[in-house]
Amino acid sequence: MGIKKIIALLAVATFFYACNDPLDLDEVKRSTTDEIITNSTVIFDPSGFVPDPGKTGPYKVCTQEYSLYRPSDPGDDGGKGIIYYPSETESSCAVKSGGLPLVVFVHATGPGYNYTKYKNLLSHLASWGFAVMAYNRNNVAGQTGVERFTKHLLYTYTQSVVKNHLTADIALVGHSSGGGTVRAVLPTAEIQQLNLKSVVLLSPAFNDYVEGLDISEHTNHLLTINVSDDQDPSANGGNKVVNKPMKTGVLDYDLFSIKNSTFSKDALFVSKYGHYYQDYKFCLAYVNAFLLQHLKGQWQYNKYFKNQEKPADWNYLGFEGAEIIQLHREGSSLIINDFENGAPNISSANIKRYVRTSYLFDQHSPHNTGFLEVEWNTAALGVNPYLQLSIHPDYQWTANYKYLAFDVSQMYEDPVNNGINFYVGIRNTDNKAYYQQIEHHKEPLNYPFQFLATTKTHMRTYLIPLTAFQIDTDKLEAVIFRFLDPDHKSGHVVIDNIRFMK
Repeated sequence: MGIKKIIALLAVATFFYACNDPLDLDEVKRSTTDEIITNSTVIFDPSGFVPDPGKTGPYKVCTQEYSLYRPSDPGDDGGKGIIYYPSETESSCAVKSGGLPLVVFVHATGPGYNYTKYKNLLSHLASWGFAVMAYNRNNVAGQTGVERFTKHLLYTYTQSVVKNHLTADIALVGHSSGGGTVRAVLPTAEIQQLNLKSVVLLSPAFNDYVEGLDISEHTNHLLTINVSDDQDPSANGGNKVVNKPMKTGVLDYDLFSIKNSTFSKDALFVSKYGHYYQDYKFCLAYVNAFLLQHLKGQWQYNKYFKNQEKPADWNYLGFEGAEIIQLHREGSSLIINDFENGAPNISSANIKRYVRTSYLFDQHSPHNTGFLEVEWNTAALGVNPYLQLSIHPDYQWTANYKYLAFDVSQMYEDPVNNGINFYVGIRNTDNKAYYQQIEHHKEPLNYPFQFLATTKTHMRTYLIPLTAFQIDTDKLEAVIFRFLDPDHKSGHVVIDNIRFMK
């Protein structure tokens, strides 16, 4: 659908919303200012030969501030907004030539919080070639919040400085309660008429929460970020409610359906950070890399998500001892077991194993899916604890797949058991098997850091290339976990989503 038709549909819908405004949109007298924010060149990352998404992009950044009210109107600050956009000219703020995808940012609630608190993040994205619109929410929610969002979206496409440069490609980014607004606008006609390429939720709160909302009904790609000082807004005092799923970005991630090979979802957990982290480099880099990948189609940036790579010179975490872990799922996967329907085709020895529903089993778990609980103790001489998952005969031909992946976490309990380093192996139909220690594929499984107040057990994805197993992988019959680690004779973990990936 052409952008002119999209804008026409937006105009019709927004005129309905605007009829009770103190001023019709076609009478808006806007105040605009141009400001040069950045002017630098891309520095290439030698480890991956792609530009480091945490560094300033190649374009000069200019801004246009606007208001949907006359200066004499008593309207609240909800009429104010700002456009960040890239420019290629040194002497002026002419908009970069070519089509620009649009990022709409919705800010959090907080003392004095409005879009001005996000200057670093918004200008960073614009320096990489995105048009970015942000506006004052004024902490409104519900239908009023949807209407306010719609007015600013219409202004951006029909009256802003970038109106003649925008494509129909759009991404929505929401922080905290702004994430609630993002969820609320997903079903609107205005968003449905655009090409919503991705949604990014930064520690989202669940105002305007729709029970069971699956964001994959509205976009193919989701990124959620949560930090250790976030709290669950569905619970009194921020603590997780026992026997209840958590209303956080973890729930958004779990509910997001992987429908086919065009879908993917990512989740980041970062320790030692408070709720307002938008100025830190890890946030600038990961949000930018995700949008470069899914809004601009620069798929090489998937290495920061699927492969969990980080540039060697990237001081992405500003606190000593800070840790970041990641979850990644994509449609080009062959699921061996996700434990949503029990644990068929599994054999084991010298372990305790149970299929559980995570939040019902563990009051510390933020997850809302089935998983396999595994507990072992090798203190007795000669004990060889293992778990074997048979691959269905229809799935044995794996020549098109490149990786073995699984999600895993330690249980949060005493004693602290840091750095578990168990083995993962595959066996083919020639009865040949080979194993890899997980420390050779990122790091050992560390003890969970505190996350979401009393919630501490969270999953992370391990990705092992099939070539690492040094056997013929054309036809495999089993995936095997061997819990042998001389430094950790006992352990207690949960495992989920064992799969092959392309």
